[in-house]
This record gives sequence, C-alpha cells and structure tokens, in this order.
Amino acid sequence: MFRKLILITSLLGMVIAVYPQNLEIRGRIIDKNTEYPVAEAHVTTGSGVVSITDASGYFNLTVTGIPATLRITHVSYGAMIHELTTMPKDLLVIRISQAVTGLKEVQISGNRLRVLTQKEPFSIQEFAIDQDVIWFLGFINNQANQKRLFMANLYGDTLASIPVKGAERLFQDVFRNVHIVFRDSVCQLYHSEENRPELIYPEERSNFFSLMGDINLSLGQKLIYSKEATGSHLRAVYYIQQNDPVRYLLTLMVDSLEAGRQNTVRKIDLAMARFNVPELANMWTEILRYSKRGTRFESVIFKAIPFGLFKSNNELFIVNYLKDSLLNYSDEGKFLRALPISFHKANNAGGILYKDLTYLTDPLTQKVYVLEKKISSWTLNPLDPSTGQTEAEIRLPDLPGMDGISVHDHAVYFIYQEKNHPYYNRLYRYQL
Repeated sequence: MFRKLILITSLLGMVIAVYPQNLEIRGRIIDKNTEYPVAEAHVTTGSGVVSITDASGYFNLTVTGIPATLRITHVSYGAMIHELTTMPKDLLVIRISQAVTGLKEVQISGNRLRVLTQKEPFSIQEFAIDQDVIWFLGFINNQANQKRLFMANLYGDTLASIPVKGAERLFQDVFRNVHIVFRDSVCQLYHSEENRPELIYPEERSNFFSLMGDINLSLGQKLIYSKEATGSHLRAVYYIQQNDPVRYLLTLMVDSLEAGRQNTVRKIDLAMARFNVPELANMWTEILRYSKRGTRFESVIFKAIPFGLFKSNNELFIVNYLKDSLLNYSDEGKFLRALPISFHKANNAGGILYKDLTYLTDPLTQKVYVLEKKISSWTLNPLDPSTGQTEAEIRLPDLPGMDGISVHDHAVYFIYQEKNHPYYNRLYRYQL
C-alpha cells in the first residue's frame, strides 16, 4: 500500500506539471505617490486574458500558472510589466506611477492644417493613435511588396519602422490597444522606451475576432454589446461582466413602423392562405416579396435600426434615434437620465431622415464630437452630453475624400490623397 501511495502521488505530480492549473488572482492597482486607486487600468496576461480595474482599483484575473507576466496599461500611466513569481496569499497590490509627459518636441505653426508625412516616400493605408504614438501601415514608393509598419509621434515624425509582409490592416479594440491583422493571426503593437516597435501577444485571427469583434465599448469591468433581434425591428443594448454569464439589459429600441409593416405582411399572407387564391399568392410572393434570384426584398430595402454609442468621463451614452433621446448610464450600469435631442435627424419631403453620424470621443480631453458625412463634405459638431445639445459647427478642411477621421488631443487626424503623381495617401493633422 505504501508503494502504491507513492506511485499515485508521483503520477499526480506529473499530471499537475503537464497540465497547468488555472489560478485566480485578485489584485488592486493604486497610485504609487498618492495611494489612490487607479480605475480603468488594463491588466493583460501573456495568453491575452484582459481584466479592467473598477472604480476602486480592484481586478480579478486568471493565469495558467506561476510565474506569470502581467502587463498593465493606462492612458495616464503608460505601460509597465509586473513579474509575478509567487502566488499571492492575499490581495495583490501593484503600485504604478504616472507617465512623465515631458515635451520632447514642441512644433509651432501658423497653419491649423498640416501634412505630417509630406516629405516621406511612402503612402499610408491606414493609421491608429495609441497614447502619444501613431501607428500606420504604408507602402514604400507605392510598391505592394514593400509594406511596412511605421511608428511616429503625434507630429508625424517617423520614429521607427519594420517590414510586415502579409499584414492586412490595423485594428484598435475597445480598450484602445492597437493590433496588426495578418491573414491567420493578430498581434498587439507595443513600443518600448527605446521607441522600438514590438509585436506581442499573438492570437489566432478567428479566435481574436470571435472575442473582440462584437464588442461595441468597454466601461470599467463591463463590455457593451448591441444586437438586432430577429424580425429587424428590435435592437437590444446590454453588457456582460467578468466571471458573470448573465446579460444585463440597458435598453431596448423598437421600430414600431417596421413592426406594423411586418404585421401587415403577415395579415396578407394569412388572408391568401385562408381564401386559397394561388394565383394572387404566387404573384405576391414572386413580385412583391422576392427578387428573381430568390432574395427577399425586405432584406434589401430594410435599414438597420439607427443608434449611437459613446462614453465620456466614465459614463455611457446611448443615442436612441427612434425616441429622440440621449440615455445616460453610470459606470455601474445604472440608468441616470434621458435627455431630448434633435441633432440626429432632419425633415424632408419624404418624412424623417436620420443622419449618418459617427460619435468621436477625445481620449485625453473626454470631449465628444458628432461627425456627419454629407454628399461631398464632413461636418464636426461638439456635443455636450450633460444637455444633449450640439455646439457651433467646426469648419473642417474642404477635402471631400478624407478617410479614417479621428480626434486626439484637440486635433483631427485623417488620410487624404495628394493629387501629384504617384498619388500618395498622406497623413493630415487639423488643430481644433
């Protein structure tokens, strides 16, 4: 029996060594100088698991084993690495210091509009801003086989670049981390203190987008989703929390006109079936409800329920176009109030026309802007979330082909194609 016991113990030890155990870590992140909690800090493991600190700085994280490497990022504290060599017996407390935002370079110009990459021999495919760094994919001399990943400061000065063969595009997740997407994989972009670009946390592409592709926003420990229900007249906005499988409903938007139209269609179908009028039924089916290729006309002419989502100062805002209201929620998911709005629609001869709007939040100032796409131009209006009213329109450059418009630190960044051969896409900065 003693020998059997030793054998079983040895086998169990081998199993534990081969198959790593999931370990639950509960921690708190605080400011090193003030001892105040740090909210909305992102704690990431090497396997890509992410946890976000709540208003009190607490987080829960699952690691596959010890030792483990934790990467902590925050818009005001930058990025840091914490090596976990032993399993904490109690609460893991991590102290971090605010990033020093020294002015490495101050550029003063009398022009509000600047071409940041005017003298560079490359064309930009797309870009993304991560704190004080701009990442963009580009082509040297517009050659498809010379694709590179560039890292530049906010004035467009190239700091470093590396070749990225097979890279398709950039993706910025709801936590504002920038990723580079390849055909089969996705990697997060990170720059060291020596301004050296690095590709970290590789993940299979299908797995990555199955986790991140449907998330609309993050708010503290909550992930915000929106889903249009079957029938095309209901849209639900809800959130889920870490280690909680329950979906918590925030609001349900109902298109009553679409619901009435579908009810009318069902009544016509029932009437035809009741009175057995095959000729009329066939005509209704073939001409009015289906195309010649068998595609339902409803899927062609129906437009998705319009809505908007944005956050500012740790609060969530949902634009309910159908009820002309701006819904406000706290970071705990609690409904605060509803404000009447009118900036989202216009009246024309055919009735109400909902505008094509995009909501941009400056990550540094937390100021919200409403970007409207018109036929040949763009307009930008500051939005006051406390009143639901837009302020005076900001005149943007008269460049109708602008692409990738984003706002960062009181400035608008976008891509525009120069009109001189070889037609490079240039990065522009427009000071607000």
